[in-house]
Amino acid sequence: MADVLEARAATIADAGSLRGDLVRLARQIMDLYLGDRHEAVLRLDVEARRIPEIRRHWEQLRESQVPAARAMVRRGMG
Repeated sequence: MADVLEARAATIADAGSLRGDLVRLARQIMDLYLGDRHEAVLRLDVEARRIPEIRRHWEQLRESQVPAARAMVRRGMG
């Protein structure tokens, strides 16, 4: 499960347009929940509610998405 957390940190590269960035973000989210490791991701979501160590890692993953999304919006505005 730790491998899933490490591999899934949010990275949204500049695709050159806001639309391109949004498409990449959508694909990244779809891959997270529907890809090869989807069962592990769903299990992490459940276990994070009960196990503090997993919760910390899960929250770090989720929190990494915020600055990535903000950067994407700023690129679209600028």
